[in-house]
Amino acid sequence: MYQICRALAYIHNCIGVCHRDIKPQNLLVNPHTHQLKLCDFGSAKVLVKGEPNISYICSRYYRAPELIFGATEYTTAIDVWSAGCVLAELLLGQPLFPGDSGVDQLVEIIKVNCYLHPN
Repeated sequence: MYQICRALAYIHNCIGVCHRDIKPQNLLVNPHTHQLKLCDFGSAKVLVKGEPNISYICSRYYRAPELIFGATEYTTAIDVWSAGCVLAELLLGQPLFPGDSGVDQLVEIIKVNCYLHPN
């Protein structure tokens, strides 16, 4: 997880790029050195404040709530959300939010949030 955070810090802060598709399939790990590499920059983009972007981006299970709601102005925080979903999947052995659609995805997120914050 540390290597994922380092990779995101580099692309976000040093080169100003948002990956926009963080998921386990885009994380390559060398089995001998345990070095992680972030791959598939096909959806990556430099985000410019005030400039709209497409909201239908990122694989569903790892999609940040603002993207599900259709936001066209977002930040690199969407990559951080996705990385958190990947971490949860590593710990649980299955996706944290396995929604079948955008609406179902929000229901899954709300269910977990209500469980963690019952009041």
